[in-house]
Amino acid sequence: RACLNALLGEPRLLTMTPDALRIDLEDAGTSPEVRSFARAVIARDGNAVTGQIAVLCVVSCYCSGHFVAAPPMEVRPDGTRLTSFRASLAKFSDMKDGVEPGRPEWNRTVAAALEEARKRKPLAVEPAATRDDT
Repeated sequence: RACLNALLGEPRLLTMTPDALRIDLEDAGTSPEVRSFARAVIARDGNAVTGQIAVLCVVSCYCSGHFVAAPPMEVRPDGTRLTSFRASLAKFSDMKDGVEPGRPEWNRTVAAALEEARKRKPLAVEPAATRDDT
C-alpha cells in the first residue's frame, strides 16, 4: 500500500523497482534532514538499529533518446556509486567549483554541456530496430 500511495497521481512516468536502495545514516554525505526523518520513522516503529535504512528505488519507466547519463559524483573503493542531482550535473558539465545553480555561469555551462552531449548523442536505449521482442 505504501508503494502505491507514493506513486498515486505521479505524472512523470516514474515507477518503483523491486530492488532497494541502502542509505547509510552514519555517512557524512547523508543529509541531516534524511538522517533525522529516517531515525524518527525507525523510532516510531520501535526498532533499535539506526545506522542504515533501505527504501524502494524510484526510477523513470520511460527512456527518451534525449536523456543523458548522470555521472556519479563519487565512486568509493567498495564500488558504491554516489549520485546527487546538483553534484552529478556539475560533474557532467565540468562546472568550476563555487558556481551556484541558477547563476548565469551555471546556466551557460550546463547548456553548453547539454549541447555537446546532443552532438555526440549516445543512445540512451537500444534502437527499436535492433531489438528482438518476439
